[in-house]
Amino acid sequence: MRVQRKKTTYAEDAQRSVKRDFTRYRARHMRPEVNEEPCANAQRRIVFVGENSSYYKYRSYIVGKLVRLVEQGSFGGWRCEFVHDDDRRALNSAAGWSDAKNQYIFDCVKFK
Repeated sequence: MRVQRKKTTYAEDAQRSVKRDFTRYRARHMRPEVNEEPCANAQRRIVFVGENSSYYKYRSYIVGKLVRLVEQGSFGGWRCEFVHDDDRRALNSAAGWSDAKNQYIFDCVKFK
């Protein structure tokens, strides 16, 4: 008994080839995402400020900025300081704080 083979068309071959090329590209060029827990004295970028945070109204000055984690707070937040002084000065001037303030207690914040 003969089994009929399915004939492939040029369009199907082209689609398969393109899919294979993209999977090879992703495997080669995509960087793995770091899912490590934050630890003291590490530098992290802030990607999100929650609505319950005390710094929520200043989130435009905080999100995307690079901070150094000094120590973990007893309530779950982190005591941080900005790596770049320009970011620190911008936040202090927007909030009306002294320019000497350099450590902040961030709560409800996500790091990357």
